[in-house]
Amino acid sequence: MRALWLLAALAWASTAVAQSDRWTATGGPAGGTVRAVYAWPERGTAVVTLTGAHSYVSDDELRSWRYLTNGRYFGFAGADTVASASPPQYSVDGGTTWIEAPLPDSVSGRSVAIHRETGRAVLVSNDGIWSWRLGEAAYAFTRTNGMRWASAAGSVVIVSPANSGLNLAMSEDGGVTWETVALGSSATPRGHARIAAGQVWMVGSHNNRTGLFTSPDQGRTWSLHGWLPCFADDLLAVIGDQAVLSSRATLYSRPLSGGPCEEQINLSERTYLTGVRSSGHPGQASVLGAIRLMAARSNLHVSRDQGANWEIATLEGIGSPSVTALFPEPRTGTWWAGTASDGLYRSDDGGISWTSMGFRGEPNLSAITTAGSPDEVWLGTTASGLHRSTDGGRTWTLLPNPELGGSIPHGFIDNLAYNAAIGDVLTTWSLWDVFSSQDGQFFSALGVPAGSRIDPPIWGTHLSQSGALYVSMLYPLANDWEILRWPTPASSTYESVGGKLPAAAEQILESAGGALFAGIAFPFDRSLGPAGVYRLDLPDTTWRAVLPDVNPVEIVETPDGAIWVASWEGVFRSADGFLFEPADAGLPDCTETLTYDAFWRELLAGTCRGVYSIAIPSTIRVDPDPIAPARLSLFPNPAAEHATLLLDHPGGELTVHVFDVLGRRLSHSRSWQGAGEVRHPIDLADFPDGVYYVQTESAGAVSVVAGVVVR
Repeated sequence: MRALWLLAALAWASTAVAQSDRWTATGGPAGGTVRAVYAWPERGTAVVTLTGAHSYVSDDELRSWRYLTNGRYFGFAGADTVASASPPQYSVDGGTTWIEAPLPDSVSGRSVAIHRETGRAVLVSNDGIWSWRLGEAAYAFTRTNGMRWASAAGSVVIVSPANSGLNLAMSEDGGVTWETVALGSSATPRGHARIAAGQVWMVGSHNNRTGLFTSPDQGRTWSLHGWLPCFADDLLAVIGDQAVLSSRATLYSRPLSGGPCEEQINLSERTYLTGVRSSGHPGQASVLGAIRLMAARSNLHVSRDQGANWEIATLEGIGSPSVTALFPEPRTGTWWAGTASDGLYRSDDGGISWTSMGFRGEPNLSAITTAGSPDEVWLGTTASGLHRSTDGGRTWTLLPNPELGGSIPHGFIDNLAYNAAIGDVLTTWSLWDVFSSQDGQFFSALGVPAGSRIDPPIWGTHLSQSGALYVSMLYPLANDWEILRWPTPASSTYESVGGKLPAAAEQILESAGGALFAGIAFPFDRSLGPAGVYRLDLPDTTWRAVLPDVNPVEIVETPDGAIWVASWEGVFRSADGFLFEPADAGLPDCTETLTYDAFWRELLAGTCRGVYSIAIPSTIRVDPDPIAPARLSLFPNPAAEHATLLLDHPGGELTVHVFDVLGRRLSHSRSWQGAGEVRHPIDLADFPDGVYYVQTESAGAVSVVAGVVVR
C-alpha cells in the first residue's frame, strides 16, 4: 500500500493549490519596547515591563531575562515576595506562581508596597488606598484622592501624592488606618520615600524649587535637609554621601553635603544627526547597588559603574520587538526587519536567527529596500532621515538631501522602492516630495503638485509591477485630495486617477490584473464612505468599498492573485479582490506591516511580537528542462533523515532549493563545483513525512526531482 502511495506522490501534478490557513512565528529578533524598570534589591536583580504590561526578571545581572507575569507597578519584600498593582496580585515564591489579590474586580492600582512587619500589601488606586494581608481574603479601604506612590519605609508605609498641595499619608499597621503628615516648608511630597543612615528621605517641591527632606522618626516628622540646584521628581536612593535623583528621563547624583547636581544620563532631550530635536520624553529610573537603570525611549539603559558609562541592555530571552518595517531580499532570501526602537536586524536563514545591525534607540525605522546589489541597503527613519549601506549593513552613511535645504530636517521617510528599470531608489519624504537617486549623492525631485508645504501633502506612494508610480496627495489649504499616476517615475506628466475617496489614501496597490486598491484609515468626508479598502477598475472612475469598516495599514498581492489586507481589526484575504475573509489565525492582533517574500515564497507580517509567516501556494516545474543535466536523482528515496542529490554538473555555481507541496522554499544552498559528478547532501531531519521537491539551478538550466520523507 505504501508503494502505491509513493508512486502516486511522485507523479503528483506540479501546481500546488492548497493554502495554509495559519500563521507561524519565525522567532523574530530578540528584544522589546521597555516601559518601566524596577530594582529588586534583596534578590539582586531587576524587573522590566514592556508594552502590554508583560514583565520579565533577570537572574544573571541583567544579561538575560525570563518571563515573570502579565502585570506592572511592582513592590518587593525580601527575595521571594513580590506584588503588582495592575492587576492586583502577589507571589511568595519569587514570581513562579501568582495569587489574585482579594480586591474587587474593578480595582487597578498605580503603585504597591509590602509592609514586612504586618505582612500586608498596600495598593494605591485612583479612588483610594487598599490593603490586605498576604494569604488572607479580607481587605481594608480608605478613600482618598490624588495619591500616587506607596513606599515601605521600615515600620511604616508612606503614600505620597501626585497632585500639588497634598500631604503624605502614613500608616503603622500596614494600611488599615492612616494619618496625614506634612513634609514641611510648605512643600508637596514627590515620588518615593527611601531609608538610609537610619533616616527616611524623600524630595518635595515648593514654588518651582525642589528640596531634599529627612525624617528621623520613620516619617512622623520632617525637616528640610536642603534645597537642590536641579529639579527632581523622585529620590531613587541615598548611597553613602550621594543622593541619586531622577527627573523624567534624566538621572542626577548630588552630595548630601551640597554642591551641584551631576548629570549622569539625559534622555529627556535628544538631537539627531540632522538637527531634529525631541524633548520632554518621560523615563523611569531605578538603582540596584552600583548599577543605575533608566527605562526611556523604549530601551533599558544600564550603567554598571554608578553612572559613569552607559549601554543599552540586550533583552535576550524577552521575545520580539515591534516590527515596523520588513523587507525580504528576493535574490538571496535575507530578511531585514526595522523595529520601533530596538534597531535594525538581519536574518539569513528565514527568520531562525537574527543579527543586530545597529540603530538601537532610533525611533520608528519606517522603510527598507535593497538596490542594484543585495548588499546595497537603504534605510529610512522618521527621525534621522535616510541611510545607505554598500556592505550588507556593516557600515552606514547618512544621506542628506540637498534638494530639501539645510534648514529642513531630513526625517519623515515614508517609503522606499527600488526601480530596477532605471536603477534608482525612490524615496518618499512625506512632507515634501518623491525623490529619485542612484547613489545617495544626487537627488532628483519628482515634482508632485503640492498645494501647501505647511502640512504633509503626500500620504502614500506605490511603485507598481507595471512601472507606474502612484502618489496619494493631500492639499490641506484647499481641503482636497486625490491619487496621481505617473506612467513611469521618470515621466514629467501625470494624471488624476478615479473619483473622490472619503480621504487621502494611505495605502495604494495596483494588482497584476490592473485593479487599483486604496486604503482609507480615517475618512475626512464620511458622506463619501467609511474607513476601509476601496477598489477601482479603470476606465471606471467610481471607487467601490470592498472591505468597509476596517482601518487598513497595508495592502499586498501575492503571486496566486490573492489580495491581503492588514488592519487594526486583523488580516483579511480575498481570492478575487471583492470578497474578503479573515485570515489571521495564529497572528497577534497588532500587525504593523505585510510583505511578500519571493525567495522563500511566504507572506511575512511584522507585528508587535516579531515576524510571522504563512506559506503561499506556487507552481514548481517538474517537466524536464531541455538543457537540464543528463542525470539527476535523489537517493535513498523514500528517505528518513538524510538524502543525497546526484547530478552531472557542467561546472560553476550550483544552487539547490528544497520546496514543500505548497511551493514554500524550505532550504537553499549555493556553492561552486567543478565539472563532473556532484553528490550534494540534504538534511531532512526537521522535515515531517510527506512529498518534497528538490530544485537545482546549474548553467542556466532548472531541474526538479521529487522525493518522499517516510519514517
